[in-house]
Amino acid sequence: MQEIGPLQIVRRAGGKPLLFGKMGVSRNQAESGDYGTVTLAKLRKGAAKTGIIRAVPLFVGVDSVKLRDRFSINEIVDRATDRMGEVFVQKLDRKDVD
Repeated sequence: MQEIGPLQIVRRAGGKPLLFGKMGVSRNQAESGDYGTVTLAKLRKGAAKTGIIRAVPLFVGVDSVKLRDRFSINEIVDRATDRMGEVFVQKLDRKDVD
């Protein structure tokens, strides 16, 4: 994922939240309302402290998501714990212990 810069959240009443990136535009673009193509380079550059700044919506928030249980942490830890003795012995066998 590319770094765009500081994102700004807007919580809309009765709507889903939006994440905006900031982009600098020229005076002519601001007056005409035509900002041209929004590119990753323009978003990465962000907006200067002076000049005309426009917010570009990038992400729409969701109420909730369901994540499938792709792996079980407890199961993984139990397996690793069971193997610790075996791994320890293997490591010691590789070393010259006097």
